[in-house]
Amino acid sequence: MKGVKLNKQDSVKTKIKELEVALQNTQMALQVSQTMIKHILDQFKVTQGDLSSTMGMLNDFQYRTLAMLEVGNFDRNAIDKKAEQLKLVDFDNASAKEDTIKGYVIDNEGLVTENSVITITSHTPELAEDQGIFRSKFPMSECLNPVLRQKLLGLRINDTVEADFNGAKHNITVLSIKKQLVTEEKSEQEG
Repeated sequence: MKGVKLNKQDSVKTKIKELEVALQNTQMALQVSQTMIKHILDQFKVTQGDLSSTMGMLNDFQYRTLAMLEVGNFDRNAIDKKAEQLKLVDFDNASAKEDTIKGYVIDNEGLVTENSVITITSHTPELAEDQGIFRSKFPMSECLNPVLRQKLLGLRINDTVEADFNGAKHNITVLSIKKQLVTEEKSEQEG
């Protein structure tokens, strides 16, 4: 019979030395992890302090604004209307910038599909104070609510659909339908 040559086994001393090195490496990694966790916690405490301070300023600003409206005897409906106009201008500017960056163009077919990028608004007519969505722009691929997704697919601009969010009925209106310009279409427009 032919014998099989066995490799020489590591000595007990060598194994213990390897274990010591592994233990030292683990201890060092644990110390680094602890240092990183402490650093993150310290940063979180600073951020939490900043957030508390900002919330205090926002509350103060809110109360001062409400006081000015009351003392100044302003027409709140006119102020609300103007505020909506200003928000709309900011939203439209940001949306146009995003369209340029991401290559969104108006979808001339005007029908919400799986590939559409839509802008919606909503109102909550059953609530005393409207809690609707001012504006929301998103690709349909990011619409994770299957019920809402089905209701939106196939709609056209200015079509309205009902959906429930957080226990409130929203009347959702499609304001724009866009699509992402594919590479071939970009090349044709550039040429």
